[in-house]
Amino acid sequence: MGGQEPEAGLNSQTDREGRGRDLNPGARLHRPGSVNRDKLLADFHDFCRVDLGLAEVTAKEYRRKMRRLFKAVDKSASNMTTEDIRGYLKPLSSGSANSHGNALKPIKRFFRDYMKMGDVVESFKFRKIQLRPIVVPSKDQLKKPRKTIIYECIRAQIDPLGFSRESTY
Repeated sequence: MGGQEPEAGLNSQTDREGRGRDLNPGARLHRPGSVNRDKLLADFHDFCRVDLGLAEVTAKEYRRKMRRLFKAVDKSASNMTTEDIRGYLKPLSSGSANSHGNALKPIKRFFRDYMKMGDVVESFKFRKIQLRPIVVPSKDQLKKPRKTIIYECIRAQIDPLGFSRESTY
């Protein structure tokens, strides 16, 4: 406070009053020995709620999935590499596109948005999800007895509720 200006580091920026503003709070919080993982994940939860405007349920789920990643990789966030994350995601890659996406979303949010380490996750892409059209019975079909509608749907290989026969629902 003796008139010294704050030291500008790689992750800080000076505002008009000369105070340093941290651009990467996640990296500061997760340097080895600086704070524990629970504090980092609590701050990530707050970041999801306040900065990103995510719902409480989503923020909690992201925190839970990041805790699972940290437990599996057993490295500090600032030391994780693309290969670490790839190794974590590899067993999940054989699952559905939705499962893969649900595992990847919190990881991308954490490293790209919170930690400002986008280079670690930039190579990971979301799979394309194939949407199936919902078939709604016509007015003529609705006028027929229910058994006839179901029979016609079976002949056309569609589910009366709109799911294709190939679906696993």
